[in-house]
Amino acid sequence: MAESDSVGVLVLIAYPDSGPRTTVYRVVLPDSAAPSPGTARLGVQRIQYLALAYRGVGGWVAVSDLGRRVTGQFDVTLADVTTQREMRYVGSFRDVRIEPWPRELCALEARTDSAAADSVR
Repeated sequence: MAESDSVGVLVLIAYPDSGPRTTVYRVVLPDSAAPSPGTARLGVQRIQYLALAYRGVGGWVAVSDLGRRVTGQFDVTLADVTTQREMRYVGSFRDVRIEPWPRELCALEARTDSAAADSVR
C-alpha cells in the first residue's frame, strides 16, 4: 500500500458482504484461511541496517474515502515476526492508489500436509 526508502506497508482488506466499504476494519492475524468479510491484515517491513518485519495482530484500519484511491487511518498492534515483541503503530494514508489483485490470486488453493504424508508409510 505504501513504500518509502526504509519502510514498506501492505494492507489487505476483505470488504464486507454488504453495506458501505468506507468503514472500520478490524485487524486480524494472518493465517492460511480466507479472511472474514469486514477484516484487514497488515504487514510492515522496515529496512535500516538490517531488515525487520512485523505483522498486524490487532487494532483497526478505517477507510474514509474509496475509489481508485483510498484515504484513511490506522491504529494497530504489530508483532515482530522474530521476537514476537509487540508495539503500537498509528498513522494515516491519503490518496493511495489501489492496486487490486487479479481474481486468480485471491482464491485459496487446497494444500496438502506434507509432514502427515511423510509420516504415513
